[in-house]
Amino acid sequence: MGARVSMTFFASCICAGVACETFETTPASPGAPDAAVEGAAPADGGSFGDAAVDADDGGDFPVGVPGSGCADGTREAFAPDTSSPTLAGCAGRWSVAGLDAEASCNHKAGNDGSRKLGTGCAAADLCATGWQVCNPLEVSTCGSSGAMGFYASAARGAGNAVCGAGGDDDVFGCAVGLTSTFPPPSSGCGVLNAYISKGKAPLGWDMGTSETQERANVANRTGFGGVLCCKQ
Repeated sequence: MGARVSMTFFASCICAGVACETFETTPASPGAPDAAVEGAAPADGGSFGDAAVDADDGGDFPVGVPGSGCADGTREAFAPDTSSPTLAGCAGRWSVAGLDAEASCNHKAGNDGSRKLGTGCAAADLCATGWQVCNPLEVSTCGSSGAMGFYASAARGAGNAVCGAGGDDDVFGCAVGLTSTFPPPSSGCGVLNAYISKGKAPLGWDMGTSETQERANVANRTGFGGVLCCKQ
């Protein structure tokens, strides 16, 4: 087999004008099998071109599966466990629309999970067993270091960026490292510091076709950010 060449790939901007990442592949060690040549398929049925997008973002905090709050065993925001024992920011994709859908892929989602592409997974699959997508009153802070992104909560709203008891208008959550990028809620959302909607969302977040039902239709196709998970 010929000599391997190190190549650098530039991913498109994940959130327009905000977050771009550069991913680099390095030569394999001598004698290591070439997965693409050997015919091995990547997990979740994706292509090898997805490897750069799904690569570990380096924002994980050093916590293990017990108590991490995230299904894949690592949390990307609100850590370590000793300072945020019941709140975790869990990055990853999901394809089952909405924030109320029950876990549907046995909690295998997450940027370090076995279903990195989120195929057949709901937002709840990003949270570990015994944790759930947070209600706004469960969120004690939006101030966090960690992987930049928007982390959605289960907060409801009936319009005008106001959190309330009913409605599926807009998606409310915490913007980590992006507080000037997404607008703040108008009222009723506690400490939640940002909301997204159709036309005002990170690139790759599918908000559906309705301008008043984003919470019921949202899916994260890129893994930029994720959800807030709270211990039940």
